[in-house]
Amino acid sequence: DVVVSFETSSNWPTDLNAIARIKIAFYLRLARCLGEEAGLVTSPTEKWLDVFVDRFVFRLVIVHSREIEVLHRIALDTEEHGDAISGMERVRNFQRSLEWLPEHAGVVRGLAGRFAAFSAACRLTKRWFRAHLFDSSVLGEEAIELLVAYSFCHPDPFLPPQTALVGFFRTLDLLARYDFQSQPLVIDIDGDMTEDQRSEAERVFAAARAPKNKSPTDKVPVGFRRTSIELSEPRALFLSTQRDISSIAWTSLTPTTTDLANIKLFARAALVEAERLSSTPG
Repeated sequence: DVVVSFETSSNWPTDLNAIARIKIAFYLRLARCLGEEAGLVTSPTEKWLDVFVDRFVFRLVIVHSREIEVLHRIALDTEEHGDAISGMERVRNFQRSLEWLPEHAGVVRGLAGRFAAFSAACRLTKRWFRAHLFDSSVLGEEAIELLVAYSFCHPDPFLPPQTALVGFFRTLDLLARYDFQSQPLVIDIDGDMTEDQRSEAERVFAAARAPKNKSPTDKVPVGFRRTSIELSEPRALFLSTQRDISSIAWTSLTPTTTDLANIKLFARAALVEAERLSSTPG
């Protein structure tokens, strides 16, 4: 997928139907330009533009911040009528696919450039999760990549892993030993996380763990870096980064507390078995 974004402008309408019509006009214009000037085969639809290049298909999706704001406002209005979850889930899905995923991909690309073993460690860790039947419904790939990133960005008292195997075992050790119930896992990817951001992560974590005596609501911020969020279920795995202080992007719904407990059990067992094999002669 290719996300096409435009600069913020007050000329964009505030009605979803009007925004959709403008996007359709852009898709048609892009299709014509790509066909006439680049000789590419395209297939425009109401929601995206498919571009065929050398037997590959690239799907162009237009996203604009105004659309997210309108969706968020509609979701809040829906909440007043007792149907908050579906409205906020729509906002979250929209942001996840069109904003958070491209930004996360850039973060992972940067980590792969900084640490030679990072990409292979991610592949090995994902393979371990899937081999034990912890699929994406339990924990998504993005969350796994953030766990591996912690092992590379916070290696103290050691140096960052130099091999994929070391990165993999340090991630298993993190899963086995870290007390996710009592404290958030703060991942300072760029090394410039401020004390205010860390304090905000602690505050949101404490609020998420605090008992709630009210009906389920789900308030999702419009911006990726904002933190005004309330969830009916506390995040069992709280991964806080500069871009996602509140851990809403990848772990707001999964894993469950039971799933996380099972992951920790499997990680401990894997480390015990690895130590046994390493100490066995021959």
